[in-house]
Amino acid sequence: MSDPFEVALSYMGVRFQHDRYWAWEGLRPNIALLRDATSAGGWGGKAATLGALLRAGLRVPTGIVGRGGAVHGFFCSRGLLDALLEAIPEARSTMPLVLRSSAVGEDGLKASFAGRYESYLNLYTTNEVVIAAKKIRESATSERVMSYRRKMGLSGSAELCVIMQRMIIPSHSAVVFTRDPVSGSTDIVLELTEGTGDRLVGGEVEPATWNYERAHDRLFHAAGPRTDAPSLQQLMDMAQECEAVIGAPADVEAVFDGRVWWVVQARPITTLEVGRLEP
Repeated sequence: MSDPFEVALSYMGVRFQHDRYWAWEGLRPNIALLRDATSAGGWGGKAATLGALLRAGLRVPTGIVGRGGAVHGFFCSRGLLDALLEAIPEARSTMPLVLRSSAVGEDGLKASFAGRYESYLNLYTTNEVVIAAKKIRESATSERVMSYRRKMGLSGSAELCVIMQRMIIPSHSAVVFTRDPVSGSTDIVLELTEGTGDRLVGGEVEPATWNYERAHDRLFHAAGPRTDAPSLQQLMDMAQECEAVIGAPADVEAVFDGRVWWVVQARPITTLEVGRLEP
């Protein structure tokens, strides 16, 4: 199946050969398919990681990422953005969108910024996307972000990129730690909840927690409600593939669409002292 965002970007190149040509051509170098985001310095940590996972063949929702002038001139402006969404018919009906931050320095080995920047789910209209993009841009200088930067010894504010992806409607969501973030052991910790994962990540719901003891090849329910836990082996395998791509113990956020698990975010576990994995 073709990537709807790739199709849409190709359409934009044809659509604006004459009308608004200079506006689009000026922004185009600052807009990339998510799979082509190869540099954390250029596209932010989150986009670079998701791009690496896509290139490695993992299931990651496709999308685009914008930086610099494209954040204001494209994501926060209705004209060109409206044309892009018109080129993705599903975006107007059955395909909701999600907008996420991707800041330089975010999701790194030393600082995760988890929960500091904003993400917005279930976006269907141009107006909803524009409002979300503006809020994400404003979150770059929010007190919780600046306070965390000071805590981590970082000065100033970071360049903020914006990711737009198709949203997977989940029956379940999960956070997987490929190493126990508390004890530092090699055990895998899985936390699951029904529905979207925003309340899980925000600590608003008690998850069903499962542990996998690598030494004894044993998976067991450790805490929380005994809700359905679909395809846990697939989820663990996917998280370990993320770990291999990142090269460090990974904190993986995933969603289950009723058939398979998808990665929506992945980052190194910053609470561990083990650092990068040895090759």
